[in-house]
Amino acid sequence: MILAFYKALGRPTDWAIRAATWSRYSHVEIIPRWTVDAQGRVWSVAASKRDGGMVRFRPIRFKAGHWHFIEGIGDPDLAMAAVGLPYDTWGAVLSCTPGLARKRPAQGLWFCSELAAHVEGLPDPQTYHPGRLADALLSRV
Repeated sequence: MILAFYKALGRPTDWAIRAATWSRYSHVEIIPRWTVDAQGRVWSVAASKRDGGMVRFRPIRFKAGHWHFIEGIGDPDLAMAAVGLPYDTWGAVLSCTPGLARKRPAQGLWFCSELAAHVEGLPDPQTYHPGRLADALLSRV
């Protein structure tokens, strides 16, 4: 399993997420298996406000230089089990303040880094924004 962290300039939403979290990342995708299809795409799972406001499984063309890839040790089946569940906008906002996020229990709603932290088996997954998650994964190597 691989986690792909979005680091390209992106849209104003990406800028806002990076500014609020003091991070170079604004989004994370979970890649269960690195298999490239005939169109040069890789299938990945993520909770995304842009893709219908839910957890989705879809093909992505990962542009060189736009992503940072980190090998994960989690169970990608946990991500697949969440496909179709709603996006957690308030959870994503509160992840910038771990103290408040910790008090908010999971309610069947997900944001991208929370889902990835859950799949990786990290405690209090709702407290992870993309940058904090990348730091946690890199520090365990």
